[in-house]
Amino acid sequence: LAGPEYIPLRKSIVRNKFNRNNSSDIVNFAVIAGGSDPFGLIPTIAKILHSIEVEFKAFLFTTIRQNLVSDPRIVYVDIGDQLEEITNDCDFIITTAGTSCLEFLARGFPVGIVRVVENQDQNFKVLGQMGVAAQIGKCDAGQNWDIDKNVIKELISSSELRKSLLYLRF
Repeated sequence: LAGPEYIPLRKSIVRNKFNRNNSSDIVNFAVIAGGSDPFGLIPTIAKILHSIEVEFKAFLFTTIRQNLVSDPRIVYVDIGDQLEEITNDCDFIITTAGTSCLEFLARGFPVGIVRVVENQDQNFKVLGQMGVAAQIGKCDAGQNWDIDKNVIKELISSSELRKSLLYLRF
């Protein structure tokens, strides 16, 4: 079994296709790093978001509650049942370059991806080359992050970039 028709996806993803429900002019987005976030992607992204001087509302899904920046534009959410409800009102998603990015791409979301571990290299490279996901950055084996703040800022500020990520799908 090979090819995109055999990617395992939750049934709810198929029925919840991207259709922005957010009536606000403020860009909403979610950041999802998976269960325990052992490499600290969420705190890293939170610090970067705190330094970006544009309006937005970010929902950061995490079980971590220590050493997180306080910013009225950032809402920390426990990983769980709220994921689909909250993401339905989002303009884009930032997630790891693993299975979760494929799930959000299948739902039709504009996606920014972060390569966290080596087995995500192929998704990170290919999805970026194809123009269906914005490459935000990587974590090396020593847990050092190389995140491009400008790509995140552009995802927030540029509806054209978000639209281009939608229209390049085949």
